[in-house]
Amino acid sequence: MILKEKIFDSESGDPAEGILAGLEPYLKREPLLFSPEGSALLVLDMQGYFVDPGSRALVPSAPDIVQVVSSLAGAFEAADAPAVFTRHIDVKGQAGMMERWWGGLICREDPLSEIWHELRSEDCEVLDKSKYDAFLGTGLDGRLRDAGVERLVIAGVMTHLCVETTVRSAFMRDYEVFVAVDATATYNRELFDGALRSMAHGFAVPVSSRSIIEAFKGRKLDG
Repeated sequence: MILKEKIFDSESGDPAEGILAGLEPYLKREPLLFSPEGSALLVLDMQGYFVDPGSRALVPSAPDIVQVVSSLAGAFEAADAPAVFTRHIDVKGQAGMMERWWGGLICREDPLSEIWHELRSEDCEVLDKSKYDAFLGTGLDGRLRDAGVERLVIAGVMTHLCVETTVRSAFMRDYEVFVAVDATATYNRELFDGALRSMAHGFAVPVSSRSIIEAFKGRKLDG
């Protein structure tokens, strides 16, 4: 059975600095710089299924990133910038390899399939998906294009599955991609570090949530 452990927690201070320092060797030498203009937030699968301490699929550090994700979403909402939450939903007999691989399904009628109660907001769009890739079969790309989105900040769970797959998919669609390293989590540190290294090397710019929030505050001051 795969090891489950906390990557960081809400009482250990800001973890982003240490995570970003560890990614330094993998970074593009002239990284893209984040700009709030034309940006959207994409939060993957922050559902009770992964956040509720009583769930069999709990991601140990997911409860500890809830407040950071909430702050990110608040910054986008305050700036009237798109914030999209995905919700993974399976249909028995139609889930294909997801069902064969994992066995268990996240069904719509399961209360744990809902976005975690601390993150629900009337201002955030919730998009159902059925694969790791949030773009696959969801119409997400068209919605973002229609809104004039050119860059994505991606957060949520799990870092090495839905987050990494969606990051790669966004990159291949020519979005500028930024991963909020302190607003994503997975089962253990080994999987977390490996996924972030891969993304930093080839697909996305790792950033702290604080830097994204401050960029929005700076835009307000300037404009």
